[in-house]
Amino acid sequence: MIKEEEISLNGLYSIFPLKKKIVFDVHDFEITFRYYDGDVPDFDVDIALTSDEMQFPVVLKPDIVDIGFFKFKNLYSSNYTLCVRYNNVEVFEKHNIDKDVTENIKLYDFVLIVKDTWNLSSDVDLSVSIINNEYGKPFVLHGRCLSNGTYSFTGVYPGEYTVKTNYKNDVLEQLVKIPAEYKKTVVVFPVVFNLTLNVYDSRGNVLDGAKVVLMRDGEETHSLTSKDGKVSFEIPPGRYKMMINYSDEGAVAERDINVLNDKSLSIVTVKEPVLPLIVLLSGVGFIIGFGFLSFKKKNIFLFLGCLTIFLVVLSVVSPWWEVNGCSSGNGKSIKTSTRLFLVPLKMITITSNNGVVSGDIDTIDDSFASVIGVIFILIVFVCFLIFFDTIFRYYQNKNWEFIFYLLELIVFVVILFVFVYAMYEFSNVIVGGLSGNGNIDVLIPGEGIYEKMSSSWGLGIGFYLILIAMVILFSAGFVYRKSRKI
Repeated sequence: MIKEEEISLNGLYSIFPLKKKIVFDVHDFEITFRYYDGDVPDFDVDIALTSDEMQFPVVLKPDIVDIGFFKFKNLYSSNYTLCVRYNNVEVFEKHNIDKDVTENIKLYDFVLIVKDTWNLSSDVDLSVSIINNEYGKPFVLHGRCLSNGTYSFTGVYPGEYTVKTNYKNDVLEQLVKIPAEYKKTVVVFPVVFNLTLNVYDSRGNVLDGAKVVLMRDGEETHSLTSKDGKVSFEIPPGRYKMMINYSDEGAVAERDINVLNDKSLSIVTVKEPVLPLIVLLSGVGFIIGFGFLSFKKKNIFLFLGCLTIFLVVLSVVSPWWEVNGCSSGNGKSIKTSTRLFLVPLKMITITSNNGVVSGDIDTIDDSFASVIGVIFILIVFVCFLIFFDTIFRYYQNKNWEFIFYLLELIVFVVILFVFVYAMYEFSNVIVGGLSGNGNIDVLIPGEGIYEKMSSSWGLGIGFYLILIAMVILFSAGFVYRKSRKI
């Protein structure tokens, strides 16, 4: 470096130019940029130097650039800032260069394994990133999902990072140092959700004392339903296999449940309630008893009246409308059955998918439910009418016989007409008519997909039992009055 000054010499007023020569101590700065195993990165890398001690700071570029090698020549002894840019990373590091310096920069691979509170790999899609704040300007790297719960980061600059794991509104942060002692780092994501199950039998009655088992990747938890048929679990997000066992009957329901947030589900099992069996057996005993009494009294009309009441009561615990469908092919064998019951008022769909059985309670319109409630009241009313009509016939009370008989027929006709009309309106929205056949899209429980099934639908046995009861009542009354005239 040459510096020129003007000076006066020995008091002479003449001015002579003076030249002074100053020699600076300069150094070289070499940088190698590699992966930890020695391989050269296949992406572009930008390296530069700046110094705050410069009067007019400039950006210095390497004098020599080769594959993974950078060299700055003849640097004045000073404090410099090294800037390294690649991909989305921008690193600023301070260096004091007062001699020849060689810097080896190694990039590392980092694998993060996210476990849940069951010590299983996370079964849901997480947002996983690592954040660095120690090199001046913060930068964020996002992991690539290799498999459930395993995320890979490649070409990571060494340093201290914050691992940030997100799922919806839940965040877990944890500090790690790269390179780590172990190539793989495991973190536990402690998020759990509430799963509430309402368990019912095949008619929609709550099922208490059932054992509900949740299984996933070889781990399981279980609990018993309460008296109101409820059971709750706190479990990490994921896809679970649910199995419900009842007493010695084994599995009465089985399906997959995808838990991604707090969830409440209604599960219908194939467990048959005791009430229909009690009604059937009691009715048979009732008919046999009154049949014997009728034979002894030689009064067939007493038997027919009791038979009519039995059929009406049996209709209440029988389905009044049904849909049955099936689908096969591509290794699948799926069957579905939807039945409408009056007591309790529920529309139950039970689906079997390759032996896996589970059911749901379908939604019933409020106006339709109100109509069914009226029908149930009329059924109870007609039972009382038939009972008193039978008593009056037994005691041959002619004044009330015909009135009760006429009321019974009217109520039966009203029940049948109102149900057919209401069911037609309701089924027209669901499947397009009161009865028929065709292809219906059915939601497979636990799968979240619809399957097209060949189906048929129409009135159920409950409706026909009421119809048969009315025919028996009408025939009995007709024969009875004809016999009275004779």
